[in-house]
Amino acid sequence: MAAAKVSFGMVESITRVSTVIKPVKTYVLVSGLDYHDIWSFNKYALNEKKRIDALANDKEIQIIYIVDILPGTITKIENDEGTITETVTNYDKITKTNYSGHVFDNLGKTNYITKDVIYNLVGDIGSTNSKSLMEIHIFSHAYWNGPILANTYESDPVDIDMRKNEIPSVASKFTNALNANGYVKIWGCSFPTLSNALYSRLRRNVKYKNSLIDEAEIFTYPANHFAFNLNGEDLDLVGFINKRLSTGFVVDKKIDLSFKQIKFIAAQDYLGLYAVNLAYYSNITVYAALPATYAEITPSFTISSKTQQNVNFFKTHLNVTIDSDNYGKFDRTSVITINAMTP
Repeated sequence: MAAAKVSFGMVESITRVSTVIKPVKTYVLVSGLDYHDIWSFNKYALNEKKRIDALANDKEIQIIYIVDILPGTITKIENDEGTITETVTNYDKITKTNYSGHVFDNLGKTNYITKDVIYNLVGDIGSTNSKSLMEIHIFSHAYWNGPILANTYESDPVDIDMRKNEIPSVASKFTNALNANGYVKIWGCSFPTLSNALYSRLRRNVKYKNSLIDEAEIFTYPANHFAFNLNGEDLDLVGFINKRLSTGFVVDKKIDLSFKQIKFIAAQDYLGLYAVNLAYYSNITVYAALPATYAEITPSFTISSKTQQNVNFFKTHLNVTIDSDNYGKFDRTSVITINAMTP
């Protein structure tokens, strides 16, 4: 049998196609609603979107999620070299019929945009494009316990609002999704009336100043200095002090406090914030209102100048970084430092 003919050196020409994988940068803009008059904060989100739109370039894919709770829509806008793809996911709408006064009624529906929908969106971003999330903005009412997205109760069949006790279970979603330079910004308030009244009274001392004060300095307050009535209601400022310091002061007696104790009182308020817990457990950067500060929304969101003294206290005496809108910056290192404070 004849041997098979073998040819060497014959190489087939192969055309190689170079594939460029673009990085993805993602943004999430959340709009809660005003539960007094039932309107959406979405115009503030859209203003923020204009700034983000200007960051788009041909070297990356930009994805913006606009989460609007009132109409129940999540709009995904993808920009790839100027080619815009927009998709909308619909949920149950919220209307005035959902409210009796300011109390939310789910009206038998369950498919509203809730905090879980938002947390899961963040989780999906982390799974699909890890570390691509540059910014999350939450425009809504808020308080120390978190953004008030629709003014629901934790015990409600459908609880829409964000709360700090859920953070440990969702923290990894933020850790996985957030870019090293990314951040969350909560644009609402954090204004416990009692804390604001106490801080004001604590500053009413000749030794107080907007520069560094020795922690050993003793601040003496006369009897009844902390007696405070607001709109006919007595606020127990001394009880608040005692709870923070484990002391037994009484309102009609002289009270001596070291400045270290005064700082500790404010530090305990700080550590109770939703933003602090989110920053610590997720190990991310969060911007939010400091204790006893509130936001004004005309013409845009910013911390009110009427609470500037409270902002200055945290900036000067607790070394909190403040952004251009007078919101505080929270990160794990700062939280650990303030948590280590003692009275």
